Amino acid sequence: MGVANELKNKNMKASIIYGALPYDVRQNEARRFANGETDVVVATDAIGMGMNLPIKRIVFLEQQKYNGESVKTLSAIEVKQIAGRAGRYGVFDEGYVNSYGNRKLIYRLLDSQISSISKVYINFPESLIGIDAPISDILERWQNISIDMDYEKANIDHELRLVKYAEEITDVKSIIYDFITMPFDEDDELLRNLWLDMLTNYCQGNHIKFNDFKNKYLQYIDYNNMESLEKVYKICDMIFYYDEKFFNGIDSKNIMNTKNDISQAIIKLLEKSKLQPRKCKYCGKVLPWNYQYTMCQQCHNERYTHYYNDYYDYY
Repeated sequence: MGVANELKNKNMKASIIYGALPYDVRQNEARRFANGETDVVVATDAIGMGMNLPIKRIVFLEQQKYNGESVKTLSAIEVKQIAGRAGRYGVFDEGYVNSYGNRKLIYRLLDSQISSISKVYINFPESLIGIDAPISDILERWQNISIDMDYEKANIDHELRLVKYAEEITDVKSIIYDFITMPFDEDDELLRNLWLDMLTNYCQGNHIKFNDFKNKYLQYIDYNNMESLEKVYKICDMIFYYDEKFFNGIDSKNIMNTKNDISQAIIKLLEKSKLQPRKCKYCGKVLPWNYQYTMCQQCHNERYTHYYNDYYDYY
């Protein structure tokens, strides 16, 4: 958003594509660029997955990304996937790739050979929940078991973080497994509370309909705020999964209508370029798009100068 906002200030229109946007919004942003309604595309690596656009030049603004656990340097296959958008669509005879900083790394990764697949991933076998033991024990045993070097177990941290909550509500393992495999960000407190609400009511035999969830979780929608709309869309995704999985999609039409309304609201915000610049999390001062910290220098000095002074006085 920060990059697109700075481009807007330079009278350049930008399409924005990133993973948290609803699919139809990403497609609309791609259409706007393809039709010449915008000048550039500002995107995360989400653009490297199945999007063919009339792009002449790719510029890497970052050479690292957060993979859910830590910040890591882009791999050769990630760089090639993203860079491969340039010149791909057939509009341009040639495509160009550049980088804002650390060009040598990007060029080296572009020229490197991609190693062949060396391991096969194995998902947790659902049949194991039939073992006479709590699911938490079964998952932990599975995680700790050693396997052949040619195989690698899929990450089950999501399930392990949720199973303790679920076992406090029910001991029916089939229900626990269905709920702990529900896809959502369990670190988000609001989404986790929604999940607990769903699980508790389901175990009590209550069918909470979409309108009930809507009154409880969607009452504070700010249609002029991108973060609010993205959060509400995630809530709708969870409720849709819950409704399809456990109640055969009774409320699916109602949920989809709400999701479409949210998508349209996001599209309007993007088309009007109502973008939020990067700001200091303490004082709200606007930060440059490539500023590496979440607080401005003044706030940093105010909060940490005494710490450094105390440190040097001590030593």
